[in-house]
Amino acid sequence: MTSNCSSTTYEHLFRSLARHSRLFPLRSSDVTLLATPTDFYQQLVHNIQLAETRISISSLYLGTGQLESDLVGALATRLKERPHLQVQIVLDYSRGQRGGVTASSVTMLAPLLKQFPNNVELFLFRVPQLSGLKAKLPPPFNETLGVSHAKVYLVDDTLVLSGANLSNDYFTNRQDRYVQLTNCGALAQFYHQFVQLVTGFSYRVKLESLTSAKSDYKLLAPQLAHDSEAAKTAMRRDLEKLVDPSQYQQDKDDARTDAWAFPTLQFTPISMDHDERVLSEFVRQLPRGSQLQIASGYLNFPPF
Repeated sequence: MTSNCSSTTYEHLFRSLARHSRLFPLRSSDVTLLATPTDFYQQLVHNIQLAETRISISSLYLGTGQLESDLVGALATRLKERPHLQVQIVLDYSRGQRGGVTASSVTMLAPLLKQFPNNVELFLFRVPQLSGLKAKLPPPFNETLGVSHAKVYLVDDTLVLSGANLSNDYFTNRQDRYVQLTNCGALAQFYHQFVQLVTGFSYRVKLESLTSAKSDYKLLAPQLAHDSEAAKTAMRRDLEKLVDPSQYQQDKDDARTDAWAFPTLQFTPISMDHDERVLSEFVRQLPRGSQLQIASGYLNFPPF
């Protein structure tokens, strides 16, 4: 974003945004743009190899090819090296189970659940649109009604944000956007909390046996039925609280702060429109003469 306006004007803009969203100070030297699908994959593996305490992953699904298997292998290796490492993974309920008990995201991750039952948790988030008779649709038709594809690839305080899924195409030739932020403690904590929050409204994958060669599993339902009004209300309340700046002390910037992040959340099925509100406010408050550059996977911006 560029403009001929003074920095004071932009300070007013950010203060205005701070009333609608939490702002996190950053140093541009800690922000890296990854260029290619290969860079994306290699960076994910590299980050996992350096994990110390916590990994939080949210994605649509995990593929079943060799690169995906190697990614799971990197997780297993690091879990052996760091016995206290905790891993939480959230995938979409429908897409994550496509392929059944022979070749699905769940079966790809089952070895981690067997080998590290106290360290690894796998959850499947079921969108509320899949209710009643719609819930009985077989894959992949059930995915046409809606899927959960929030993407978070987070290792300790190193965060990769992308629209890419964890599959061979996205690791080799399907271009997407990839931004890595390092040393972003407060922002990383926000996304750890986000993934943790979603797990509370998801089905937990529990293997039938930790010793059997099979990967049969059962799903432990969340406390509130995924399609209930109570679940929608509770999830919207918790997500709104997560992004509410009045609920948290403002993170302090320093002399090296030259960038800001203000994460937004949007989930229309539960009437969560935070992203729309913040983006609309941002555009309304832009100083006259500003030039705004936006990267998005979809042309679905709200009307301004």
